[in-house]
Amino acid sequence: MEKISYDSVESRLITAINHLRTRDTYLIEHNLHERTIVHRLAIYLEELFPTWHVDCEYNNDRGTVKRITAIYDKLQTF
Repeated sequence: MEKISYDSVESRLITAINHLRTRDTYLIEHNLHERTIVHRLAIYLEELFPTWHVDCEYNNDRGTVKRITAIYDKLQTF
């Protein structure tokens, strides 16, 4: 897996979220199922992280639930 800086991950994540917001407005505005929306986000993330495997259903790392806490507060401003 490629090594990538925190700033690059953050930038790509924000880009993926912006793609979701602009390209899939219908899903959000019509309150479609969370899995539908997260699937679309996973597609954009895979485009931006081509050497990573993005799975919207995988949230566990050896028995511990994965959480992205480092940038959570920043994402709340969207």
